[in-house]
Order: sequence, then structure tokens, then C-alpha cells
Amino acid sequence: MENPETIEIGAHRQASKIAHFRQLCTLGLGGQVIMPALLSTLAEIVPYDAGAFCWTDGHGRIYNLWEAFPDIRQTQQASLVPTDGVLVWPAKAQGCERHARRLRLPVGRGAQPAGILALARDGTNRPFSAREQDRLFSMADYLHKGILARRNQRGPYVDSGEMGLVVLDEDGTVRMACPSGRRLFLQAACPYLVPTKDAATNSAIEDLGVRLNQAFSDSAQHAVRHQNDWGLFEFRPRHFAYNNGSPGGLGVCISRYEPQALRLMRGMKNLGLSCRQMEAVLLLAFGYSHRAMAQRMGVSYHTVVDHVRQVFRKLGVRDTHQLLARVMGKA
Repeated sequence: MENPETIEIGAHRQASKIAHFRQLCTLGLGGQVIMPALLSTLAEIVPYDAGAFCWTDGHGRIYNLWEAFPDIRQTQQASLVPTDGVLVWPAKAQGCERHARRLRLPVGRGAQPAGILALARDGTNRPFSAREQDRLFSMADYLHKGILARRNQRGPYVDSGEMGLVVLDEDGTVRMACPSGRRLFLQAACPYLVPTKDAATNSAIEDLGVRLNQAFSDSAQHAVRHQNDWGLFEFRPRHFAYNNGSPGGLGVCISRYEPQALRLMRGMKNLGLSCRQMEAVLLLAFGYSHRAMAQRMGVSYHTVVDHVRQVFRKLGVRDTHQLLARVMGKA
């Protein structure tokens, strides 16, 4: 029989992860830029081998998607996203069967949802339990709010830590790429990702390759930045040559930058801060005064001061500069 204290600790950790997921959804940053962080957090709440979120139109057609594979085996990709790009979801559907190895959660209200969250486990792991499915459904409204939110928060973009490399031919065609480079290049080129590459996707990839080739033909050009709803992308040239000295192609290092709020949330995840304290840290990072924070949070000035003091004491810092350095370092 499991120790009651162990059960209580596990329940507390689970509640903390769910609270973190909900807070990500209320940042107001936009669905695309937060989706990688949402699916990463979700993997800690309802573990899965493959996951995807599909944005759909009124006819069930997928016009954008994000896929995640916490498990390196990546065995479920084909079963998660239809190759024809159409998701049929009956108006009365309440989700997939319990204890299944695949879950599909409609996100939004009405007969045709705004999107579908799909999770899968392979045959080596146990099926999803009824409790896990209920846990997932309890977060649907927050996820809906997160994907519909508009970017209304202040703050700079910071390095997310995601990097990759692609090699371009003289005409800008991608000759080779590491897996992360291929994904980042596709994200940068395409503001919307679809299940199968269409003419528009191919054209966007070609256009980005040509633009980078042209930009880096000037030896004085050390970096190019490009921003869309997936984030801010920075490209830096690495010129290669064969052993005989002939040009080997243009290597391009890609880094993705994300809103500072996301990196702060990632850094605060395991610091033991309450939701209100994390909100206070975010507002301090955005440059809010204590009185402006009180108005934004809907509390008194003295309550804000108390939140900030509690955060400083918990993290062993003396001022906002030390606080942000501590949190960003944890990310």
C-alpha cells in the first residue's frame, strides 16, 4: 500500500504543474508562440509519446499544427495527424474511449472546435487512464483561452536555447540539415504549418533560402533576424569549404528567441512560488511599479509589497536585478 504522505506530495506536485499550465494560457502571448511550452508542460501532467495540437477552420480542415515528441521513439506521428489535413469531429463527441492509447480533445465551443489536442502512447506504455482523461478535459477551457489570446504583454524576446544548423546550396536550396535545424527553418519560413507540404510551403522555404543567400553574400552581414507568430529567429552564416578549397555551401546557424515571459515561467517552475508570486515576478520583469502591479493584479498596494518581499526571501535575492538573474539562470 502506498504511503499517504507520498500520495499527498504527488498530488501537490501535480496541482503545481496544472497551475503552471493554466498560467501559461493566461499570459496573453498568442497560441503559436506558447504551444511548444504548453505541450512540454502537458507531458509532465499526462505523459505521452507523441502529441500534436491542430488548429482547424469551420470545416474541420487543419490550417496549422504543432507536434511534440517527448519520447525519442516518435512512433505515433502518422496516427495523430490525418494525411489529408481534415479532422472529422462529431458534434456529440466527448472524447475518445477511456483507457485508449490515443486521446483527442476538442478545444473550443460549438459543433466544430477551434482546434484538436491529440496525444498518443505506444504499445510499450500503459493506456491512458480515466483519471488522466478527466485531468486533460479539465484544462480544455484554459487551453482555448491560450490559443485565442492576443499578444498584450510587454517585454523583450530572449534566447530560448533552441538551435539548429542548415546548409544551403548556391541557389538557396536546403542541401542538408540537422533535425532541429530543419524544424526551426520550417517554423521561420512558414507562419502556418500544415500536415503535408503544399506549394505555398515549398515556396516559403525557397524564398527564405534565397533571402539568406543574398544577405550573407555580403561578408559584412553577420546576422539576419526574422519574426512571425512562432517567435523571433536569428540566422548567422558559417561558410564551408571542401578540402580542395572549393566552396562547400553556406551553413546557417538558427536560434529561436521567445518572449521573456515564457523563459521566466520556465525558470520559476520549480522554485516553489505561488501563482500570485509568479505573476508579480512577471510584472516586475516588464517594468511595472508596485502601484501599477496592484492595479493589474486587482489587489492592494500593500499586498503587492508583501508578495514581492515573500519572493525575495524565498529566492534569497535583494533586488529585481538579482531576482531576474536568478530566475533566468534557472531557465
